[in-house]
Amino acid sequence: MTSKDLSLELDPTRVSSAEELQTNAEHLQIVARVFIENICESITNAPVSFRKICSIVSSPPPRHICLGVRPLADDRQISEGVLERFPDAKYTAVGAFIFLRFFCPAIVAPEVEGLVSATPSKEMRRGLLLIAKVIQNLANNVLFGAKEPYMFPLIDFLTENIYKVTTYLREISVCLPTPGSLRVKVHLWLTNRLGTPDGC
Repeated sequence: MTSKDLSLELDPTRVSSAEELQTNAEHLQIVARVFIENICESITNAPVSFRKICSIVSSPPPRHICLGVRPLADDRQISEGVLERFPDAKYTAVGAFIFLRFFCPAIVAPEVEGLVSATPSKEMRRGLLLIAKVIQNLANNVLFGAKEPYMFPLIDFLTENIYKVTTYLREISVCLPTPGSLRVKVHLWLTNRLGTPDGC
């Protein structure tokens, strides 16, 4: 894909005709869908540490998590703080962590992460920025607002794909068992030595 072959620009002040805008919107949806599908299909490759952080951010403080290991005080403070102040932002916080801090920066500046060998052109960078905008809005579970009216043609696209991204955020927030972790080893050792704690 090159900026000469595929334009993604939606700002009417940057294009020459309404027909070009419509074509660009179609292109942007196609490319954004490829990114979304690849991200969502990568769920099985998510690092355990990412899952752990996401589970802390998205979930109420459970009594026991990850094979019966009691949560640390810091874990409870993080999860309680997010849910108490922003009760409707269960997965928005996860999206901010995963997408805002990792995926979107890599999309906008792939050369920094070593994903491409050459620095993208100005036009290509603009296209990557628009892709990141679409994906970040999906992660935030919000539609485009009055600040970016030129993105309105993609509202239907967002609506169609929000569930897919939310599903990804929900799945990556599941803390998988990690038998080789130090915390689990310590817990099992204590259980064997001292017996099962009350309530386990």
